[in-house]
Amino acid sequence: MPQTQQAFEEKYNCKMAITKIETGKYASCPFCGKSVLSVENLKSAWGTGESEEHVVCNNCAASAPVECWQERKSA
Repeated sequence: MPQTQQAFEEKYNCKMAITKIETGKYASCPFCGKSVLSVENLKSAWGTGESEEHVVCNNCAASAPVECWQERKSA
């Protein structure tokens, strides 16, 4: 019998991160070059204590706020 999100969180004393797979929407990972990405609600990179959406590489776990992921300078 499948567990609900709430039952899972209570059983394992954790919060599940709900992610959206975003292959093709964002530039590939600048570290490993893969394009299998998720968007997760993570703690703010700016130290505000709030959370914000981050693009996360499902291959190497690199992440950055959505508004920063696309901002890259060419060499």
